[in-house]
Amino acid sequence: KLQYAFETLDEDSLQENVELLDFPMENDWILHAPYSDKSLIRNVLIYNWWKELGHYASRTQFCELLLNGEYRGVYILMEQIKWDKGRVDITKIDLDDNAGDSLTGGYIIKIDKPIGGDGEYDWTTAVDTFQNVKTNVSFQYDYPNDDEITEAQADYIQSYIRDLETELAGESFSEEGGFWEYLDVNSFIDFFIIQELAHNVDGYRSSTYLHKKRDSEGGKLFAGPVWDFNLALGNTTGCDGEKTEGWALDHPCDPTVIPFWWKRMNQDSVYKSQLVNRWFELRKDVLSNENLLKDIDGQVAELGQSVGRNFTRWPILGTKVWPNYFVGETHQQEIE
Repeated sequence: KLQYAFETLDEDSLQENVELLDFPMENDWILHAPYSDKSLIRNVLIYNWWKELGHYASRTQFCELLLNGEYRGVYILMEQIKWDKGRVDITKIDLDDNAGDSLTGGYIIKIDKPIGGDGEYDWTTAVDTFQNVKTNVSFQYDYPNDDEITEAQADYIQSYIRDLETELAGESFSEEGGFWEYLDVNSFIDFFIIQELAHNVDGYRSSTYLHKKRDSEGGKLFAGPVWDFNLALGNTTGCDGEKTEGWALDHPCDPTVIPFWWKRMNQDSVYKSQLVNRWFELRKDVLSNENLLKDIDGQVAELGQSVGRNFTRWPILGTKVWPNYFVGETHQQEIE
């Protein structure tokens, strides 16, 4: 059951922005194929929760895919993460934006496995050891990508991240200015909450997007959009992903590949207080047990009878598909 990315083109094979299923006009799209996630709903749930926290996440719509006349099962139409007024709303940066305010944004960077698995990253962390723990974090240009970014732009965003990391690692990290000058702290708090609520084993170290606005628009680095939660919510046997206690931030497999940023910020009393207050605020409403369970039931209702058709095409219920921890005999057991 393959994932697909596709572009919408005009009759001359040029990119053409279109509306699909009431999504804002664009030309880059994803057809996500939930497979090892036999609930079929993990990504949709988490993206919706992130949006309810007040942030952009890819819009989603369940659909059933027919490809060249062949039924392929339940898919999720999603938006490719990219700059756009309807997606990551940062100012477009062009090849001639190499000085002044225009150089300062917008950028999208990513912490992830290298494309193609060839081990190539665009740059690595400026702090290779933090509080006697080795760090091994690498970054990639996402927008502009490494084929389009200019030398001045690459130098700028690398310097910004390195200055942030140096500030966080320093003794005065929490004093006036400090890391608060670099980060939109509220987005980093919400990012932490979502990753830990889902106990996401890929959290922080993989499919982690960050974006930076221009100085004239506030200039800070934001966490998100969130992406790729098919192994979250207990759907893996690796790295303690099946457990319902402990922190994904500690990542028992390899904590060195996770930025030390969140742990360091948690050593600041003001940040920690804001995090605690935000958690208890959300638990009263958006992330209350009642709302979370209602959201799960709502997604199941939307899937309807497509579930049966999907698992007729892909008869994997009751079968362990890597890296499943729980193996339900029915879709309802997967949901429970």
